[in-house]
Amino acid sequence: MQRPSLDKMYETFIRIGTEQVFDVIRFKVHRTIRQLNDDGIIDWYSFLIHDRESGDIPTSPDDNSPYFHIRISLSANNSLENLMKSLPAFCLMTRKAKLDSIDHISIDKTGTIRFNPSLLKHEGIEEVWRILGEQSEFFLNVFDSYRDNTVIPVHEISAFLHYFHNMVGLSFQCPICKTVLL
Repeated sequence: MQRPSLDKMYETFIRIGTEQVFDVIRFKVHRTIRQLNDDGIIDWYSFLIHDRESGDIPTSPDDNSPYFHIRISLSANNSLENLMKSLPAFCLMTRKAKLDSIDHISIDKTGTIRFNPSLLKHEGIEEVWRILGEQSEFFLNVFDSYRDNTVIPVHEISAFLHYFHNMVGLSFQCPICKTVLL
């Protein structure tokens, strides 16, 4: 994955309703990102789960729904118009990413602890975004490993995340059963 171009970074949102989170990832997030990438519309992506308060989701004050917050960087020869034509209807509130929300990346909920790009060999916030994009890419590659018509048990994905965290001795709390795995 390459570094994103901050001036070509856009964001879109996929609402997480009553569906299982992994189903939303597999059948909406994954397919959307792969199609945009395969069509050459984007050259970088990253996604997280946010709500209106944690991720500046441009929704109404009464909407407390969680969303997949997908950030993408348009490839050199693409435009917002091409992106909008290519996005499925479930991608909502697509907009250009605000520079003040992408020129630094907070690590904590208060926004006081941030990544320090000057510590990296290749300095710059774009390098931090590249690494975060690789994390998203890894996660989508896990889904690519399963057969198309297979129901993937939650514990399978949790096990991959367990190994991901365990490499460095970090714990992982299952969002469903709240079990802390190490």
